[in-house]
Amino acid sequence: MTSRPRVSIIIVSWNARSVVQECLPSVVDTNYPNLEIIFADNASADGTAAWIAREYPSVKIV
Repeated sequence: MTSRPRVSIIIVSWNARSVVQECLPSVVDTNYPNLEIIFADNASADGTAAWIAREYPSVKIV
């Protein structure tokens, strides 16, 4: 069996928690077996990174 290549989805955000709350569930529900999700937080003050860390611990936050 051939393994699928690694795919990284990078989401960049700054104070857009409401948008991320709509976007991230769709990305996480993707049925691709070798998927990496990276969230790049640009010093948001709206709690976006904390929400992601709590709700989606598999998402890497940078």
